[in-house]
Amino acid sequence: MIKLNNFLKNAALTLLFLAFSHNSFGMNVLASGSKDKTIKIWQQKYGQFKHIQTLDHESRGHTGWVISIACNKDGLLASGSHDKTIKIWQPNTNGTFEHIQTIDQNSGGHTGWVMSIAFNKEGLLVSGSRDRTIKIWKPNKNWKQNQKKPFEHIQTIDYDSSWGHIGPVKSIAFNKDGLLASGSHDRTIKIWKPNTDGKFEHIQTIDYDSSWGHTGWVMSIAFNKDGLLASGSWDNTIKIWKSNKNWKQNQKKPFEHIQTLDQTSGGHTDYITLIAFNKDGLLVSASFDKTIKIWKSNPNKNNQFEHIQTIDQNSGGHKGAVKSVTCNKDGLLVSGSYDNIIKIWKPTKDWKQNNEKPFECIQTIDQNSGGHTSAVRGIVSMLLGPNKFNQKLKNNTNYRNIKIITHEE
Repeated sequence: MIKLNNFLKNAALTLLFLAFSHNSFGMNVLASGSKDKTIKIWQQKYGQFKHIQTLDHESRGHTGWVISIACNKDGLLASGSHDKTIKIWQPNTNGTFEHIQTIDQNSGGHTGWVMSIAFNKEGLLVSGSRDRTIKIWKPNKNWKQNQKKPFEHIQTIDYDSSWGHIGPVKSIAFNKDGLLASGSHDRTIKIWKPNTDGKFEHIQTIDYDSSWGHTGWVMSIAFNKDGLLASGSWDNTIKIWKSNKNWKQNQKKPFEHIQTLDQTSGGHTDYITLIAFNKDGLLVSASFDKTIKIWKSNPNKNNQFEHIQTIDQNSGGHKGAVKSVTCNKDGLLVSGSYDNIIKIWKPTKDWKQNNEKPFECIQTIDQNSGGHTSAVRGIVSMLLGPNKFNQKLKNNTNYRNIKIITHEE
């Protein structure tokens, strides 16, 4: 183990699952999850990501596909799997992780594949599953001192008791105001409001019949910093939803449909698998059509999104369906595919002024560079900053201005 004082002098931290992660030391780390049942950890050195750790069954990892991952503000990593478990991983100061908790059926966990995971800014862990439920997990304060597990179950949202989904829950996301959105194979998006006890109640269902919703499975949802909700579906479309200000006072639904992005607007020709927003407000979408598409809102057209770039095999993209994309706070875009490959994309300088495409490929990670032997499934971004290091960071003049950034921000 590297001593903390020496580490603070020399290190900087980021993680990617496919996850990006920045920790408060500035070290860039990438975490990727795959159908090969492993999570791989990558550290960035001299502009390239190098493999430093594989979390597998022998290191108390998963026995099934790793299909979802998220990190909280303290740097804990949560992973969900086809083995029906959630695993919690604690970061070490050298960028590696160690297992600290397994959440299974015996501890209130899911009875089906864990398909989606997210943290909110208060530290609640939320998971969605093929068992058609959403589960809420509360962090245990001082869990190390009290010798407890980091998370305990406090709520199950299902169809029978809570207006929940009637299909597998494929995607979940939080907005800046704490609202929870969930997307499902039942073709609906549901919006949930937090109560003071950390539990959630249903306030809106977005479907095709009443709300201009999707006609296919809702595979991915994401919020931007301005509160817009975007959703991607197996109906090959992306839909944009505007938040209604003062929706409580006006007795309106929180979100209303404002735009549909389809083939006629430069969109995808096959299922949408994942969507994400970058720090500049660009919308990124991945699809079974083997492409990544970039969208920009146009202030001259009522902030409607317009297609500005397609990344395909001819432009250095993937040879297989693109399963996951994420963006980190420094502007890097990372993608994972059924071709078993991770690709890193750098924003081009002054692309607006020079009429260039926003992203260009700078690295390809495959089996020859320690990569996965099967499809790369998901991506999330965050900054690692364990609480126990905060005071030492504040006392170190080289790190006083570093901000901890979580996925929901």
